[in-house]
Order: sequence, then C-alpha cells, then structure tokens
Amino acid sequence: MLKPRRSSRNSRILPGASWPTPSRLPKEVYTSEAFHDLELSRVFEREWLCAGRAETLPKAGDFLTYRVGSQPVAIVRQKDGSLDRPSRTCAVTA
Repeated sequence: MLKPRRSSRNSRILPGASWPTPSRLPKEVYTSEAFHDLELSRVFEREWLCAGRAETLPKAGDFLTYRVGSQPVAIVRQKDGSLDRPSRTCAVTA
C-alpha cells in the first residue's frame, strides 16, 4: 500500500488541502475556485482538445460553438471541405 505523502508543491497549489493517497483527490478539488482556475490554465488552455467528429459538420458553412473555460471556440466547415477554427481577431476598432 502506498503511504500518504504531503508535497510542498501540492500545498502551494491548494493550501489547506489534505492529500491522503495518490489514488484519491481531496474534496477541495471539486469546490475550490483556485483549483478550477489552475486546471483551466494548466490543462484545458494548453492542450489539444477534441472538438467533435468531422461527420457532424457535413456541408460547407456548418459550424459548432462551445466554450473551454472562458474561451469561446467555433469550428466551421469550409467550402473546400476542410474544417477551420477562425482566429480570435476582430476587424472592429474603437
């Protein structure tokens, strides 16, 4: 059986959380806004995520939208049949 260990790194990430065993997450992981923000920035905003299946967008102009944390994401089927994620730029200036 693995012995519980308390890492100073884990304590810095979520102060006050108890880390009983590597196979269990502390309950604060599900309720902590700080941990939520950390997870968004270190996992969801850095890694590739599956946006969906290509066959769900069969025709040019078909699209899907969703959010990854606070970031809006759009995927659009192009006229040439490719899929594209438009950039987050805006032509409107103040």
